[in-house]
Order: sequence, then structure tokens, then C-alpha cells
Amino acid sequence: MERFESLHSIFPWDPGQHVAIVGDTGTGKTTVARRILDWRQYVVAMRSKMDKEEWPGYAKVKRNARGAMESLRYKHILVAPERQAKLQEFGSVLEKVYAQENWTIFVDDLTTMQRLGPPIHAHPASHKKSLIDELLTDGRSKGITVVTAQQLPVDTTKYAIAESYITISFMLNEKYAKVVAEKTNALMGEIITQ
Repeated sequence: MERFESLHSIFPWDPGQHVAIVGDTGTGKTTVARRILDWRQYVVAMRSKMDKEEWPGYAKVKRNARGAMESLRYKHILVAPERQAKLQEFGSVLEKVYAQENWTIFVDDLTTMQRLGPPIHAHPASHKKSLIDELLTDGRSKGITVVTAQQLPVDTTKYAIAESYITISFMLNEKYAKVVAEKTNALMGEIITQ
């Protein structure tokens, strides 16, 4: 825990600056996200996969997360809907974050979330932005911060890494490290592929 606090003191992270966390299953993406999310006042965490991960201090909401967000009674909300309600509940939360502004939203696991389809993720041929893409590209000006966790950088929206201020990468093989490098910048590319 001290490592995360000292990191925050030397590397400030302002509202509207997105974070992409990329790594294989079990590398600690969610653990790192939980630690850095503690630095934010208003957080909504959307969990597309249900595991035994503990979220102390978060109000767990299975439905009507919008209501919990509107009340502002809860500052940290874990949205964990039943399988059949995921598309509707997550879509509703993304729309609310965009309308209400100044939230930090955690999307775990981005790949799984996008598989739910429109409006969360638009088909590339449609040339429309999905709700996640809108938050990543337009949310910055509204004080919205998006934190994404993803296993493979090839299966997710190009904006998840390209629009991120901070990219955290865990144990990627050379092929996927190159993808992350291509989606960031030349300096990051040199660091990742070394």
C-alpha cells in the first residue's frame, strides 16, 4: 500500500487523465486499479466478470446503479449486475457518468465488456462511437477519468490505450508489447520493447 501512496505523491494523476492497465489473467490488474482508485473521490467500478475479489468501502449494486450515483450517498460504487442485466445496467451507468461528469469509472474487463455489444461497444464498420469510446475521447473535458483493465490490447477499442495518460503493462509477450507501443508513442515503444 505504501508503494502506491508514494507513487501518487511523485506522479500526480489529475481528473480527466485516463489509465489503461494491460496484462494477462492473474497479473494484478484489478489489484492495482483498486489501489489507484482509492485516490479518487467519486468512483463507479463496473465488473463484467464475477470473481472473489473483495472491494472494501464500495457499495455493491446489482441494479439501478444510476440511482446510487444520483443520490451521491455513495462515493464508491461497485456495479455487479446479474448476467442477463449487464448490457442494460452497464449502458445506463456509462450514460449517467457522461451526463453527470466528474466521475472516475473503472471498466474491468474491457474485452468482456465490449463483447456485450452496442451501445457499450460499436461495431468498427458502423463508424459510430460507442459509449466507452465517447468517455475516452470526450470525457476528459468533463472531468471524467476512465480506468480500463484488459488482457489483450488487440481485442479492445483503440482509444483505451491511445487516449490514456498512464499505461500500466504487466508481463506482455513481444507481440502484445508491440501493439501497446504502437498505440502509445515512440518513447513508450522503446521502453516496452526493450
